[in-house]
Amino acid sequence: MIRAIPGKEYKFDERLTHGEDLDFLVSVADCGLYDFVPEKILIYHKGSTSTMRNLDGLSRCYMLLIEKWIDSKIISNFQFIFLKIKIGKIMLLSYTSQGRVFKGLIEFFRFLTL
Repeated sequence: MIRAIPGKEYKFDERLTHGEDLDFLVSVADCGLYDFVPEKILIYHKGSTSTMRNLDGLSRCYMLLIEKWIDSKIISNFQFIFLKIKIGKIMLLSYTSQGRVFKGLIEFFRFLTL
């Protein structure tokens, strides 16, 4: 749970089709205090039309997130190196699970060479 700061505008990046929740949480992480509640406040339904099946869109949005976080100095150089390895691995395994091994290798090395 995030307590709103009066006068601060909170919004999702509309360019993102994937990872917008992660981007939002990263953007507000240093804006003050946050806590949790023990009960469910949201029930999320993941249907058969999951956006996570669109790996090309996921890759594009990961690239946007990395560029955005680097430009805004949200992540350190060490975090950047860790992040690009982690995302490259996620994309490799995701494409491989769909039988697209060559595309997975291309994406893996694309993220490693950022």
